[in-house]
Order: sequence, then C-alpha cells, then structure tokens
Amino acid sequence: MRLFRFICLFVFISSGFTLFAQQISPEMKTANNLLKEKRYNEAIDAYKMILKNEPDNGKLWYYIATAEYSQKKYNEAITAYLNASKTLTGPIVCYNLAGVYALSGDKENAYKWLEKSVEKGFSQYTTMEKDSDFESIKDEKRFNDLLEKVKIINNPCLSRDEFSQFNFWVGKWDVVTAADQPAGDSEIDLMNNGCTIVENWYSKTGSVGKSFNYFDTTDNKWHQFWINQNAQKTTFEGKLENGNMVFYSYDHVKDKKNPYLERLTFFNLGKNKVRQYDQKTTDNGKTWTVQYDLTYNRKTNSK
Repeated sequence: MRLFRFICLFVFISSGFTLFAQQISPEMKTANNLLKEKRYNEAIDAYKMILKNEPDNGKLWYYIATAEYSQKKYNEAITAYLNASKTLTGPIVCYNLAGVYALSGDKENAYKWLEKSVEKGFSQYTTMEKDSDFESIKDEKRFNDLLEKVKIINNPCLSRDEFSQFNFWVGKWDVVTAADQPAGDSEIDLMNNGCTIVENWYSKTGSVGKSFNYFDTTDNKWHQFWINQNAQKTTFEGKLENGNMVFYSYDHVKDKKNPYLERLTFFNLGKNKVRQYDQKTTDNGKTWTVQYDLTYNRKTNSK
C-alpha cells in the first residue's frame, strides 16, 4: 500500500500548492519538502510545530501519519490517522487506518475502518486486492466480502441485472432487409464496464451512424441516442418487454407539419439473430406504419 499512500499524499500536497499557493506558510512548505525528501522525523517535528497553531488541521495529521507509517511506527501512525479522521471524512483516511491496524495485528479495528471506507465509497478495487498491508486477512471471507462490495462500487453497472438486458444485441452482425437483401454491417460493443452499449452502423449505401444505449437508474428506463454522418439525430427511451427491447421516440410528436410517434423494437430471436423493427403512428397508436424492418445475423466467430 506504500505507493497508494504516497499517491494520495502527493495529491493532498499538490492541491495545497495549487489551490492555496498564496496562503501556504514558509513553515508548511518546509515541512512538505522534508516529507517528500523522506526526512521523516524532521518532517514530523515541523508539522507538529504548525499544529500548535492549527490543532484541527486534518491534513497535517495525515502527513504525520504517512511519515510514521513509512518508518513502520504503526501505533504512532494509528494515533495520527485517528486525529486526521476527525476532519478528513472521506474513504481514504479510513482505508489507510484499516491497513495500519492490520499491520499492527488488530483485525477487528482493521475491519471496522475498512467497512467505514467502503461505506464512504472507496472504489480502488485493484489497490485493495493487491494491498500487502492486508496480507494477514486476505484469505478471510469477511475481507473478500468487502472486496466484492468495492468491486461493485467500482463497476456499478455489473451490480444490477437491468444493465445487461440489452446485451443480446452486442456483437458483430450482417444485416439484411425483410426481403433478405444485404443492408449493411453493424458492430455493437459493450463499453464502460457494462454501462454503455455503442452501435457502429455501416450501410451498403455508404451512410454511417452511431448510437449510445444505456440504462438510467434515475428513471429506470433504457435510453438511446442515435446520430448519423449528416448530424441527423434521434433520441429514444424504453424498457424490456417480454424479452424484447421496446423504445419510443417523442422527437416528432409536436412537429407542426408532420407529427408522429416512433416505436423501435429489438426482438431477441436467440443467440445469433436480432430483429430491428421501426414503426411510426400519426393517430396515437391506432395504426402503425413500418419504416424499416432489419434482421441482424451474427457473424461467424462473433460472440
């Protein structure tokens, strides 16, 4: 965890120089430089001198804790981190405190502060997974349960089934018309750790387009934004119905010259076939007119 601690430390110090450059005292600059030069005891003494006038400065206590940790003075580091946690209320201090408790052999407090870190949104899954400070508890179920929670925080779209509802469309496809004539090629990719489905469309006539599809937890609906090479765009919203994705576009409902409601349905026809069926209505759904009807056939060796 040493590298992670010093990355966080560098962010703290750098933000101080960047945001409050005119307010940093010569004493603080000296202490920060001593810490960066790994002159730990001198840095601790320098920070403690500043603390006499700023006893509630959590960053000072964080710097001191880092210096103590670097010298493997874990009891002193724990005291400093506890003082830092009084004003620095984010997940990082809690996480670092958990690591020092683990190194000192205090499992219960290690778990207590690790749980607090996760509750506050700690999301560095790889850091926690590889952190040697937790070597003494890495094989325990309690630790791995917390690690799984961090994985979900880091990859929220893997934690709800709704995000995978439209995955049946992901893949590389040969696309044909209802008359079984070639219409184009489509590559559908799952991106952003499962949060976004991106469509790349290449028609046989030379036109191209792209759509971005995602599940929005604020309204519990799927949304699609489509745009082509002519900057023509359409927005859709919808949901999964009987295993098929049904979108509606209200973009043209209020058009004065040509008002209509558009419905776009993706029929899940098994592992290797999807039907994309677009219709519109001008009479509030009493009758529907087909705008296009395409079948996606999965290309060989495409998952």
